[in-house]
Amino acid sequence: MDLVQNKEIVEELISIIEKSEDSEYADDYYPFYATRTKYQNPEKFKKYDFITMKDILHNENLVKEFCDWKYNDDTHEWYYECHPDCDKNGFFNAIPSFMTTYTNLNELTIVHSEIIKIENLPPNITYLDLSCNKIEKIENIPPKVKSLYLYFNKIQKLENIPESVTLLHICGHLGIYITKIENLPSKLEQLNISWEHINEIEDLSYLHPLEVLNADFTNKKNQLGLSVSRRV
Repeated sequence: MDLVQNKEIVEELISIIEKSEDSEYADDYYPFYATRTKYQNPEKFKKYDFITMKDILHNENLVKEFCDWKYNDDTHEWYYECHPDCDKNGFFNAIPSFMTTYTNLNELTIVHSEIIKIENLPPNITYLDLSCNKIEKIENIPPKVKSLYLYFNKIQKLENIPESVTLLHICGHLGIYITKIENLPSKLEQLNISWEHINEIEDLSYLHPLEVLNADFTNKKNQLGLSVSRRV
């Protein structure tokens, strides 16, 4: 199918949802729900399988439905992990701008998804977990984040990490790794990284407290005689 056909199918689905929103079968047509009916009648819904978050970003009602579905108003947490029993695999491939409206949100977790770009994050979160996605660059991290988890992405450079971050967990995946320790926030207390792939470490004397300089770091530096460059 070409882009025009895809767009027509997306609009067709949106129209069906709008007309059946009061029906007990409405959930079967939402592109992000994996329902029993979809499993039992795969051919009926097959034409809509390609639809992802990017395809419905223009529809505020659908985006809001998805975002509110995962928002816990009691704990001020937003959690999404693709689970085959209730989530459509591969659906979540873009963070919608609607997410920025959750100004009371403290914790945001989006794991095992298809996110490529970090964007549109709630402004006041202090905990952020974007592990197991396809992110290539650290960017647009809100300024109050203290705990940052970026395991198993495609990130190759430490950059744009807010000074607020005290805990950073970032390990590579499938042959894509960070090779230089640099640009760490001065308040960092704990760093978990794939040390075996590091071949250069900048001057870290500015870090306080120095818990980040753990045994793994020391062993790596001493055993392999790594070069240590001054921070620019």
